[in-house]
Order: sequence, then structure tokens, then C-alpha cells
Amino acid sequence: MCGIWAVIGEQPGALHRNQFMRIVGRGPDMTVIQEVANDVYLGFHRLAIVMV
Repeated sequence: MCGIWAVIGEQPGALHRNQFMRIVGRGPDMTVIQEVANDVYLGFHRLAIVMV
């Protein structure tokens, strides 16, 4: 499972980042926050599925 998060209209502050980190368990393998447009930020936590 992965976690997806967004902030629209302002830059992410400490409160936003804390909220984002609350869903890290949904995808602990990779974490990214990126500005995709003016004042539109998307973040995700990626879960890598490894077949053994």
C-alpha cells in the first residue's frame, strides 16, 4: 500500500510535514514531497513489493 498526500495554496510547513509523516507506515521504502505547480505540493510514501 502507498500513501499519497497534498497541500494546495501554501508551502508545506512543520504541521503539514508532521501530518505527512503520520502515514509513513503505508510505504516506508521511499518518501518524496515535490512541488508540481505553483503552491501545489504532492507527497507520497512508496511501498516496494518484493517477490521472494
